[in-house]
Amino acid sequence: MKKITLILSVLVLITCKFAKQCNRTEAMNITCQEVYNPDSITFSNKSVEQLEVEAVGGVVESQHELGVHYYNSGDPVTARIWFQKAAEQGFARSQNELGLLYVDGEGVDRDKEQAAMWFEKAAEQGHAGAMNNLGSIYAENDEYEKAVPWFQRSADKGYIEALYNLAMCYLSGKGVNKDVAKAKQLLQSAADKGDVISERALKRLD
Repeated sequence: MKKITLILSVLVLITCKFAKQCNRTEAMNITCQEVYNPDSITFSNKSVEQLEVEAVGGVVESQHELGVHYYNSGDPVTARIWFQKAAEQGFARSQNELGLLYVDGEGVDRDKEQAAMWFEKAAEQGHAGAMNNLGSIYAENDEYEKAVPWFQRSADKGYIEALYNLAMCYLSGKGVNKDVAKAKQLLQSAADKGDVISERALKRLD
């Protein structure tokens, strides 16, 4: 999974990336992003062969890890197969990954309805990234009344992209009453977590 005036108007675009740096810009886009960070999640360091044995045996963590391996190796088709297996067993991270594949049309045909379904399954299990991603799907369809609650739930968990997205809703008055002070508060929370885009947005608002 793809700008513009700050305060005067907010043009909403969806930008989803899987296991990559999110492509947000200072143009203040609503964004959809994977929570997975290869630098912050410790994997098992098992060989691919061992992972495959365990994955075939139904171990969801190994199925998910194989999905990540194949995706990062440039094979989204095989990645989708393993994410699907883990997702069908209720593994939230794989459900979110699968949703992103459907958003981007990687390894599967592009299908926003399927994406939303998988995001919702993961979101209902408390996956902050999936909450944000589901909100972004609704925002793309101009269904901000549905988007805002998901952004809020994700933001409540401290998820940076949701803090930013919710700020954009308050800044534009989409799905909520326009509240620049609330938008600044949310952007400050994201900036305090090291989000450079939010920090720049705050400076433009001052």
